[in-house]
Amino acid sequence: MIRRIAALALATALIPAPAGAKVAVTQACSEAVPAVRTAPLTANRTGEVWGRIELRRDTCHQYWAYLKLNSPIITGGTRATAVLAYWEEGLQQPGLTCNSPGGNGYITRNQTSCRTPKLPWTFVDGFMATGHYDVQLEGGSAWYAVAKGQTKKAPGRI
Repeated sequence: MIRRIAALALATALIPAPAGAKVAVTQACSEAVPAVRTAPLTANRTGEVWGRIELRRDTCHQYWAYLKLNSPIITGGTRATAVLAYWEEGLQQPGLTCNSPGGNGYITRNQTSCRTPKLPWTFVDGFMATGHYDVQLEGGSAWYAVAKGQTKKAPGRI
């Protein structure tokens, strides 16, 4: 955990240059690269494809999960999310969802996509993206997944 926090701090730190110093210009991280892994989001009962889950990586080797539905959610009590699963030192860590800080929130009414926060590859053994489309159970205290998708695990540090 401490190594991950240190890696995040290192990856995002901005150190001001002294006055008059020449500073190297670095490119911003581009997201315009193909997905690392993809899988369909399929309905549990019918097998119908409702969307696509993707494991994405930018040019700076930061990973995130992206879920794209084929059509917008039209009812309340329904949501969908992507989950970025990852492993450190061979142990699976708690996943990051679209609703985690840095993500853009659950897919809800009139929306079709969401993304998790990015996580740098440093000290990570592997990544996997999962997605699920959930319906709120009566009483509102629990959610039930009616569609799911999961990519194959991709190695970290590649």
